[in-house]
Amino acid sequence: MLIGAAAVALPQTVNAQQLRGVVRDSLARPLAGAEVILSSNGDRVRSDSLGRFVLAVPSRAVDTLRVRLIGYRPAEQRISTANVASELVVVLRRYPQMLDTVRARADQDRCTRDALSGFECRRAAGRGLFRDAGQLRALRPQTWADMFDGMPGLRRVPRNGPNGFDVRVGVAPSRCLVELWNGQLPMTKEMDMPFAPDESWSPNDVIALEMYAEYRDVPGPYRGAAWPVDSSQPCVLVIYWLRGAARR
Repeated sequence: MLIGAAAVALPQTVNAQQLRGVVRDSLARPLAGAEVILSSNGDRVRSDSLGRFVLAVPSRAVDTLRVRLIGYRPAEQRISTANVASELVVVLRRYPQMLDTVRARADQDRCTRDALSGFECRRAAGRGLFRDAGQLRALRPQTWADMFDGMPGLRRVPRNGPNGFDVRVGVAPSRCLVELWNGQLPMTKEMDMPFAPDESWSPNDVIALEMYAEYRDVPGPYRGAAWPVDSSQPCVLVIYWLRGAARR
């Protein structure tokens, strides 16, 4: 992948220099939430809504910059003091869609609805966005919304919960959001009193999640939940897989 330069003067510190850049796709559109990593020390930042990032880099002759975003091929570039003195343009290219659409849907529809094995089956089919336990741990989520960093079409919604202030994932006001827990709608406990698992569990209890922004990508077993009977349009669907959150 190419990282080009445009003449922009940058400030310097005694022990580090400020590396500035922008992450774009192959159509020159900015990419938000891309992870930019410096190989020498592991420091990392994420690109903002305009695709821009600023990263402090040690004063050294040569280093390696890695940039990655879910759904795109990672980019890697050797950088030098000449690059640090200019703004970098990082171009990420999407992974090609290798699966036939009809076959992918059929494969998804055969996956288990309410077991974690279904998560792996649907991820292999290649439709939707998925994060497993390792990817979630790497994000070090402090709030529920942190687990979705870098996923397009979502926003952060602050709210007060039973455990204090939290930030949840949300969608644009023109859209609706449906959340499932271990493949099911909010579970029940004694006396069939409804409750939402997120009121009792924390982000650390989530071992995987999947998200479907478009109704055409929703697997058959979940299509009814993704388009509620009281909604005039289909909703964004999020499925959390929780440790020890079986229906009672």
